[in-house]
Amino acid sequence: MCGGGTVWAPLIEQCKPYDRVGIVGIGGLGHLAIQFAAKMGCDAVVFSATEDKREEAKGLGASEFYATKGVSDYNTLGVSKPIDRLLITSSAKFDLGIFYPVLARNATIIPLSVDGGNLTAPYMPTVVLGHQIVGSCICSRFPQYVLCLSPELASYFHKVLQSPRNKMLDFAARHSIHSITEKFPMTLEGVKEAMEKLRSGKMRYRGVLSWSY
Repeated sequence: MCGGGTVWAPLIEQCKPYDRVGIVGIGGLGHLAIQFAAKMGCDAVVFSATEDKREEAKGLGASEFYATKGVSDYNTLGVSKPIDRLLITSSAKFDLGIFYPVLARNATIIPLSVDGGNLTAPYMPTVVLGHQIVGSCICSRFPQYVLCLSPELASYFHKVLQSPRNKMLDFAARHSIHSITEKFPMTLEGVKEAMEKLRSGKMRYRGVLSWSY
């Protein structure tokens, strides 16, 4: 729910069909962003460090895939057309300016991963090219006051004032979008195994602790 809501909010607020949406990183957020963007009618253009996840990305709906490890000039990647919106779902730290050669004018850059450091971007190119760097919060739940209403009124408001979260779930159900998960036992050993796999970058793609493992 959290991962889906995190990528859903900027996609519905910032993107429109036929936009070229760049997705940086294929992990818990990225693999959902690819599916949502593709089903919304966007070109999902994926940037990942290595070639390891190329086929997975294509299977999820990516129209293009570019491996970036060791590449210092993204002009050399051969991106077919400029990117209109760029979703940063990777936890890796880098200067946003490295992506500027593949962005369209007035592109929107949306950082989504959690980090305690500073965001770095070149000042003048950002101004001259009209790029926007915007934050995005996870999509909201339905207003809690509805729970205090009568069943009839609550049902009415659920229909009329559908929350972003519920819209996301409806869209996902309609287009068969789902998270790819790995299960771990709800034990100390299971938690340790899950955290180690997460730190090593080998999780595919959301870790779930389960009593019924």
